[in-house]
Amino acid sequence: MNKTRVIVAGASAIAVATALVGVGTVASADDASGASKGKGGVLSQLEDDGTLTSDEVTAVKDALRAQRTENRSEKEAEREAARASILAGLVSEGTLTQSQADAIAAAGKRGMRDLVRDGTIDRDDLQALKAALQDYRAENRDAKKAEREAARDAVLAGLVSDGTLTQSQADAIATAIDARIAEKGDQRGKKGKRGQRGERGDRGGFGGAANADVTTFGARA
Repeated sequence: MNKTRVIVAGASAIAVATALVGVGTVASADDASGASKGKGGVLSQLEDDGTLTSDEVTAVKDALRAQRTENRSEKEAEREAARASILAGLVSEGTLTQSQADAIAAAGKRGMRDLVRDGTIDRDDLQALKAALQDYRAENRDAKKAEREAARDAVLAGLVSDGTLTQSQADAIATAIDARIAEKGDQRGKKGKRGQRGERGDRGGFGGAANADVTTFGARA
């Protein structure tokens, strides 16, 4: 493996490791990014159009943040269980040895580069990890979506119950967040299609599409 391939492999390994660390996460990041970040955030837009006041926006942000904090240990346990399940499956089918799986589980995103450099795992192992992550996420997508919506709706229901929001305001927030998440999903889908057109390439030994997909995994937990 030449120097260029080692560099690309290391970067991809880090992205895969990040995904393995966060694979079981209920994607509150989608809710948070859609609801509260920046001028384009859902809550900011609802404040701009007069649906919410500044104080109400702050209350919703605080409630969402508190909910994520309360569930942090539970979500960490889910991530660990999902990671263990994925690695166990790869060992069971003979793609990885148990020692490789143990090394990956222990490495974390920083240590993955070392596993590639010292030959513990190779390109085929990375591709197998990527494929297993894709399968896991596809299989659990609907359940995770329902879990996100239930957690969000519970937060909004609490704010309605304590008089912070009206039901119509809560409904507007839920609808706007759903629309933002759907919009981001469409954008990711279009990017994925563009990436597929690079399959014939072999930049850095991985090819455009494969490397782009792994990078995407690193970007979303």
